[in-house]
Amino acid sequence: IDLEPNGNEHVKYFRVIGNRITRNTVQGISIGMSDEFLSTSTISDITVSGNTLDDNGLDATPTRMRFGLLVSNASGVVVENNTITRSHGAGISVQYAKGTIVRGNRVSGTLKAGQYAQAGAAIHLEKDTGTVCTGNTLTGNAGPAISTYQSSSKVSGNTTS
Repeated sequence: IDLEPNGNEHVKYFRVIGNRITRNTVQGISIGMSDEFLSTSTISDITVSGNTLDDNGLDATPTRMRFGLLVSNASGVVVENNTITRSHGAGISVQYAKGTIVRGNRVSGTLKAGQYAQAGAAIHLEKDTGTVCTGNTLTGNAGPAISTYQSSSKVSGNTTS
């Protein structure tokens, strides 16, 4: 599922709920937009909940990460109660986003793909503002449970093993 506005489009109040998404070449779910539309488009107030994502990001390489679920260049996104397994790169990635809530997700078995420190992370937060990451269960991932890079997020109450 790729939710991405193009030039002069505004996506708001969209829900991605209760889907089973498996074996995609890139992300299982991608919420956001490319840099070329940042000045003319917006995406906000999106809920991603109750989805099952398994074995996504199949074209990941040693130099290219993919994600089970990606939020980028968006605001007010809620990612909750999803089950994400065997992602190639990172389970959930929040990049250049504002006010994202990541809670109650179960991320396991993330595979190490890409050359960066966050490869294999259950959750990766990068250059985001105001993300709240809480109540997630993160088990058996090849990299760090939670990876941050230039992130101003609040991380608390997560279970890792």
